[in-house]
Amino acid sequence: MSLAGCTNSGESGNNSSGGNSSGKNKKLKVGIKSEPWNLDPALYTDTGSRIISNVVYDNIVGIEPTEGPTPEVATKLAEPVGENGKKWNIKLKEGVKFHDGSEMTAEDVKYTFEWIGNPDNDAAALGYAPMLRKKNGVPLVEKKGKYEVRLNLTQPNSFWNDWMTRVIDGVVPKDSRGNVAEAKGPKGLGTNLTTDPIGTGPYKFREWKSGSHIIVDAFDDYYRNGKNTPPYVDSIEFKFIPEASTRLSQLRSKNVDMMNQVPPKDFESLKNQSDITGKSLSGNSTVLNYINQNPKAFGEKNPMSNVHNRRAFHYGIDAKSILKDVAQGEGVVQKGPWFPDSEWTSPKLRDKSMYDPEKAKSELEKGPNPDGFTIKYMTENISNRKQMATIIQNQLKDIGITVDVQSVEKSTLYSRLYGTSRWHVAGASWGQSIGQVFYWLYAGFATQRNHNNWHSKPEDGNLSNDAWEPNGPKPPEGKPREKFGTNPGSGHKWYKSKIQQAFATNDTKEQKEIAYTLQEYIVDNVIQSDLYYKSKLQGWRSSVEGYDMGRFITDYSTARLNK
Repeated sequence: MSLAGCTNSGESGNNSSGGNSSGKNKKLKVGIKSEPWNLDPALYTDTGSRIISNVVYDNIVGIEPTEGPTPEVATKLAEPVGENGKKWNIKLKEGVKFHDGSEMTAEDVKYTFEWIGNPDNDAAALGYAPMLRKKNGVPLVEKKGKYEVRLNLTQPNSFWNDWMTRVIDGVVPKDSRGNVAEAKGPKGLGTNLTTDPIGTGPYKFREWKSGSHIIVDAFDDYYRNGKNTPPYVDSIEFKFIPEASTRLSQLRSKNVDMMNQVPPKDFESLKNQSDITGKSLSGNSTVLNYINQNPKAFGEKNPMSNVHNRRAFHYGIDAKSILKDVAQGEGVVQKGPWFPDSEWTSPKLRDKSMYDPEKAKSELEKGPNPDGFTIKYMTENISNRKQMATIIQNQLKDIGITVDVQSVEKSTLYSRLYGTSRWHVAGASWGQSIGQVFYWLYAGFATQRNHNNWHSKPEDGNLSNDAWEPNGPKPPEGKPREKFGTNPGSGHKWYKSKIQQAFATNDTKEQKEIAYTLQEYIVDNVIQSDLYYKSKLQGWRSSVEGYDMGRFITDYSTARLNK
């Protein structure tokens, strides 16, 4: 498949000066692991798509390498109106242009929000921000002028500026999406922007050759810091190179200028190469085991639906040894679902040992399968994932748990995770989009479409299949059980209520207490089994300057070529 962007009027190559490129038609070549699935910013959920989107689109509020929310096409952060966290004013910069030459105005921002908020479009972004869901009689967006809108959320969210850095991953022209059609990706949906994106970012889309590359060209009318600021190079070619060893050899042989996801085993030697820079940064990608909470799996009783079996599984795994053997120690062992060095991580969990084989054996004896049980462990069909699965298989054998490893393609793994019961445990990794703990506590666990099949009864009562049946652990003892009961799904319903409580307050102390409570609940009930955050390892040739690595952002538009 070869796709050419209709917004590009030039032939191969862009001969603009492109910032510091001095008219020499400089092309930056970047080797990336994953080919994108979907370049519509409201629909994608994968890392490859986000890498491309970061240079094609600008956000209303973006996230910078410093990790905090920063205005992009907005003049400043969104301002709350009143104290309930529902109404927000957004003022836009004047003179910002789309790649098709039209000016960005409040009409485009209104369209961007309203398209996501329309449940008929089934936008992935709406799953992370149900407060954008369209409701009869309530205008989601009000134009306050040509360059200002008021956003009316249907639920409070005191973290809204943080939320926008991921939920609104790009402002798009009014009516640019056309009709929704079938496409690749977890949602199975696509629009005109899926393969022909139009944004206001520093680079405009030129072509996408499936299995090979995407090329973007410098946008000479790019607006930054109050003036037109052409990008630093004339074009960027993103080459899809799934195998890490191949990406590495391409970098060393000068066939690419930069590469992402350097293999940990090769990182030291790469750093020591005189004409290459290797950099390690605390990463945002968590390596973990998703656990199917549904009472049934493969049409039979699911052993992982029992909390004692889940604890036996979790405490029988030595994440530190996996980190050492699989990632050469490049990372940090987790103490629950959030970064262990964060002030938003429960102090109780920071002091807790997550590897405890004696506890694992004790929990197994308390459960329905004291003599052991067998699970199918699904993992991505790549070497490091299969290595991790084998280590886990050997570790749990000593506990009394038999692990049948099943290697599948990445697309198969996630299609099974989302809304099916044909799995027990899945080993995977997932990138934290932003540095706000409640985003992950919500997106990873509270949504009806989470990776662990953990559900309460949907508000609309619609159960699309048996994988969505209410399930999981009960609420904590005391008042939570008095209020929410102990029926299937009651724990998930309590969990969601605590998230809403955090959204509705601006009291940081109260928010932290809620975050601690929810993290402790996740770990105690082993909703999922978190292993480690892997370091972000990247490399680039000495001809590359200015690239600004960030924990939560990969933005190659900051890179320039010095020769």
